[in-house]
Amino acid sequence: MAVSGLNLSTSGTGLGSGIDVQSTVEQLIAAESGPLQQAQTQSARLSQEQSTISSLGSILSSMKTNADNLKDVGGAFDSVVSSSSNTSVLSVTADRTAAPGKHQISVSSLATAASYYTAEQTSASASLGGAGSFKLQVGSQSPVTVSFTSGQDTLTDIAQSINALGIGVHAAVITDSRGARLSVLGDATGSASDVTISSDTAGLGWVKASDGADATLSVDGVPVTSASNTVSGVLQGITLQLNSAASGSSVQVDVEPDQQAATTAIQNFANTYNSLMKSVNAQFTFDTSTKSAGILSGDPYLRELQQRLLSEVATDTGTGQYTSLRSIGVQLQNDGTVQIDSSTLSQASTTSLSASKVSHKPGWPHKLSRSASR
Repeated sequence: MAVSGLNLSTSGTGLGSGIDVQSTVEQLIAAESGPLQQAQTQSARLSQEQSTISSLGSILSSMKTNADNLKDVGGAFDSVVSSSSNTSVLSVTADRTAAPGKHQISVSSLATAASYYTAEQTSASASLGGAGSFKLQVGSQSPVTVSFTSGQDTLTDIAQSINALGIGVHAAVITDSRGARLSVLGDATGSASDVTISSDTAGLGWVKASDGADATLSVDGVPVTSASNTVSGVLQGITLQLNSAASGSSVQVDVEPDQQAATTAIQNFANTYNSLMKSVNAQFTFDTSTKSAGILSGDPYLRELQQRLLSEVATDTGTGQYTSLRSIGVQLQNDGTVQIDSSTLSQASTTSLSASKVSHKPGWPHKLSRSASR
């Protein structure tokens, strides 16, 4: 007897009757893929958290750099600018130890190096006719005898011998239409480096063209001498470069606080602080459309950073007149950002910040820098 086949169709009265195979399969797949979807969701969240943390870290690093610029004792608040009323006579530079003020400088003479030259010879390579010698003395050093023999008695030979001594002079042969002459020039200016040539047995006919002499000038009416035309140490933190003598005339040197450097440093800090605070605030702002806050809204460390920054911007620390950001015109706003009062900042950066810099240091840049480092 023939046996009929089983009916497994999804319709009719067979075994599969009443079962929605497609729906059942989709439910089975969904059940199996649930953990995968959950993992993908968690991965996406972690990626978003990492991106947000990286962005906040970058801003925090910039803020720390700008806070460090404010706490640096050689930084923006200690900067000065200097100027000369006549740079053809003298130029000036000043470092952070220079006190603001005005000075009157008169340059009577420049520092010079000693120089000698010989009588003319027919050429640099012409023999001088045999052996000879002379003595060469630089400053208080012991005299050195320069000797030459027949066959090594040209001006070029003698110049090489002098240069090999290494005693603070250099020799060269100068040639023009009249012939060749040997010159000797001291390496340093000033009377202490003056050069003396004596005991010439070769009849070279040495002529002293210039003495080693000190520069002479007056600083605020006080007579000053200097072995070099670069004059430092006369006024603390100020270096004068003497370019020409102008006896009887006076050059004014001005040293002032670098207002622009201080203002720029404060503005740079305020900009990065505001950028950080706005980014942090955004994490705790509830979005009514998405019914959620930022990805890091539940992070206690971010909340701690927010509170610490707000506290340290608002708190007075350190000693002296400028113990807080508020005291130099940086005002805390309701949203935690800061706004600069340009008038207060200008007054602080042009006067008292520089005047009190040696004995008084504000503590707030140090605290902000430490907060950014945690």
